[in-house]
Amino acid sequence: MVVDPVHHLEIGGLVARGLGYGEASSIVLAYHLSVPLVMDDKRAIKIAQKMQIPVLTTTNVVGENIRQSVLTVAQADRLIVDWEAVKDFPITVRSFRELFPDM
Repeated sequence: MVVDPVHHLEIGGLVARGLGYGEASSIVLAYHLSVPLVMDDKRAIKIAQKMQIPVLTTTNVVGENIRQSVLTVAQADRLIVDWEAVKDFPITVRSFRELFPDM
């Protein structure tokens, strides 16, 4: 939760640069808490990386779940079908089989 007035000013500055409030708030909190950020918005990722914030994408998170056998490739690929229904969701692979050909 953003409670520090300085954080609100920082969020406003990022919104002025074209980010939405959700992305701006996430970046400010990740920066001040020194935690990685999970985000798919390309503009927001560039800004976060310039601020030295480690960024993971949804593809990274799902890939790690496949590596740790939490999800199978088939289960992960079914997520892609769901994401495609959300037209604006940035999917970086057509199938997770591209990243895990031996699984």
